[in-house]
Amino acid sequence: MSTHPIYSQPLDFWQGASKMSNRRDTQTMLSAKSIQLIAGLANPGKDYAKSRHNAGAWLIAALHHQLSLPPFKLEKKFHASLTTWSLATGKSYVLVPTTYMNDSGRAIKAIAHFYQIPT
Repeated sequence: MSTHPIYSQPLDFWQGASKMSNRRDTQTMLSAKSIQLIAGLANPGKDYAKSRHNAGAWLIAALHHQLSLPPFKLEKKFHASLTTWSLATGKSYVLVPTTYMNDSGRAIKAIAHFYQIPT
């Protein structure tokens, strides 16, 4: 059983959802639009590890697992763990902020500004 590098929710939590469509269907569906940034919000720490506050990070972990994306890298300048996803429309950045949900805008703003992603 795998877990996201920051948040401890097991990936088997999302196994039922990942069986709804295969990798090709997901890739086709998401490539149809110009997605440049995907953020999965969460709250760090053991107090929130199994709470609904981490649903965004769990979804990103399932996506990461299902699509075999490159490993996450902790990027302190973005206040997030970051990986990339190559879509037909170009590169998309996938991140999980290391901040609390109410401060996640700081991470999203930092990466959007750095990579000139319109907000």
